[in-house]
Amino acid sequence: MQPIQQRTARNLLGSGIAIALSLLPVSSLSQAYPSKPIRILVPLSAGSQTDMLARMIAPKMSEQWRQTVVVDNRPGGAGAIAGGMLVKSAADGHTLMLYSDGHAVNAALNAASLPFDTVRDIARVSLVATLPSILVTSPALGVRSVKDLIALAKAKPGQLSFGSAGIGGGLNFSGEWFKVAAGIDATHIPYKGRRRKRLPRP
Repeated sequence: MQPIQQRTARNLLGSGIAIALSLLPVSSLSQAYPSKPIRILVPLSAGSQTDMLARMIAPKMSEQWRQTVVVDNRPGGAGAIAGGMLVKSAADGHTLMLYSDGHAVNAALNAASLPFDTVRDIARVSLVATLPSILVTSPALGVRSVKDLIALAKAKPGQLSFGSAGIGGGLNFSGEWFKVAAGIDATHIPYKGRRRKRLPRP
């Protein structure tokens, strides 16, 4: 099951994970960049794919720029919390956000309830990675192919369920897309990420 490949007219979405920065308020980048530590906001819990990717690229960015690069996990609101922090930060490129296409789509669908405009206030800097969506089932289900799974779902409408990392995320959209494409009915079960415990300061 592949991710939905649609993009908005303004090229807001990628079929993967992108780095974004705030556009408001507009400020000058004429001075040497970066001139201070960089913060990468991650709108998901520690241990998620996006978080792991951020922690892989942060040391390389730090090495190349000779500045500290900190990964800051801000889960919640399907990206709205991290997005709000990004927009409120100074538009000097020192606060970035690593987000997935699912977060961008969710923001577009819930634009009226957000305190910022995803298209107007946030600019995508670069596509960092593309990730496939893989359909897996428990061996106990007794299916050996997608065809078998669809047949079982049609025989038991509404009785099967599929899990994802949360409502409005990329896997949620992929699952809903699969339901429509296959003509089946299944229940979405969102799971919460595991929050990393903060260690006491020495």
